[in-house]
Amino acid sequence: MLALSTVLALLLHHKYLVLFPIALVEGPIISILGGFLAASGFMNVYAVYAVVLAGDLIADTIYYALGRFGGRRLISRYGHWLWINEAQVQRLQTHFRKHTGKTLFAGKIAHGLGSVVLFTAGMGQVPYRKFIWWNFLSAALKSLILVVVGYYYGYAYQKINDYLGYATYFFIGGAVVLLSGYYFVTRAVRKTL
Repeated sequence: MLALSTVLALLLHHKYLVLFPIALVEGPIISILGGFLAASGFMNVYAVYAVVLAGDLIADTIYYALGRFGGRRLISRYGHWLWINEAQVQRLQTHFRKHTGKTLFAGKIAHGLGSVVLFTAGMGQVPYRKFIWWNFLSAALKSLILVVVGYYYGYAYQKINDYLGYATYFFIGGAVVLLSGYYFVTRAVRKTL
């Protein structure tokens, strides 16, 4: 990834032409930088919001499509390395049928876990219309919050980027602990039955 100072210089020079492709890859910090530049008068805050939201939704659709059209093949080939089997994929599909909105919303808001949840939503065969609706609601809220943070506190973008990194580690670490706990508990229950 480019240094934040380089990204800021590119944004100042090319504005929205650079904002969109970077929003596809690195949504949170670019949303904050866009809000900061809007507050400084270099960009329009509404245009920044629309561009980062569009970039976020397109990137999320790509993750969904990868899961939908390639997830099963990946699991059949490499799932044993992650202790994932066909029965677990079936449970995933059932979970997404029952809890689509809650799962997508929580996964999108939890920084660092979004791509995994989006991929598994595709693999779980969530209908695209349902997926994009819930994803739009959560992405609209998340993008709004990030652009507003950038608008009012964007001058501290380097520090905010550090905090976003810490949040990623926290959520990924928490997910690993929860999944490991789930794995070991279900394994222990199977042995006792």
